Amino acid sequence: MNETSPVRIMLVEDDSELRRSIEYLLLHWPGNDVSLAAACSTVAEALRAVEAHEVDVAVVDLHLPDGSGVEVIRALQRRQPPVPSLVLTMFDDSPSILEALQAGARGYLVKDIAPGELLTAIHEVASGDPPLSPEVRRTLIDQVRGEPADELAPSRSAPAPGLTSREHEILNLFVRGHTYHCVAEALGLAVGTVQSHVKSIYKKLDVSSKAEAVAAAVRLRRERR
Repeated sequence: MNETSPVRIMLVEDDSELRRSIEYLLLHWPGNDVSLAAACSTVAEALRAVEAHEVDVAVVDLHLPDGSGVEVIRALQRRQPPVPSLVLTMFDDSPSILEALQAGARGYLVKDIAPGELLTAIHEVASGDPPLSPEVRRTLIDQVRGEPADELAPSRSAPAPGLTSREHEILNLFVRGHTYHCVAEALGLAVGTVQSHVKSIYKKLDVSSKAEAVAAAVRLRRERR
């Protein structure tokens, strides 16, 4: 995507009033630099749009009349290159969050987000720095709350998938909602060093975003119970 080109959005939302509101926001927000490539209300429409349109970011609701938005997210991941998706939904429960993130969603927001924050989130997803709303982050943190600090660390009884001790430390901090800068400060590392570790984590966990890495961390914790 050219830096000067507008971010091309595919919107998947079955609530017609909300869909029109988001469409208006995308097209008329002052200083906005996004364009609407497609607007869909069902899984079937969205799957056709995935094949028919060039898209930079998809904003996807999960609860659709003919199925789950997760189907759309998976289809977007099969594109070459994969199209990043941002979930915008009413569901902030753990199963919905984990399913969407594991399917490949790059960010997860609930629908009470302010309009300007939605646009910011879209640009964050497009630039590879995916957002999680506070409600979603709290839900993920609740999955590990009360566990010892080294819950995800390597052990003789439950070996991790090749992560080093430092990579486990970084992953744990991400699960708890820390940013790159906070992780660097907490561990006494340069931000660039943290980013290098994160690239290694992504490769070993076969993920491509911080949100997916967090979901993988929660899944690993569950599997060890």
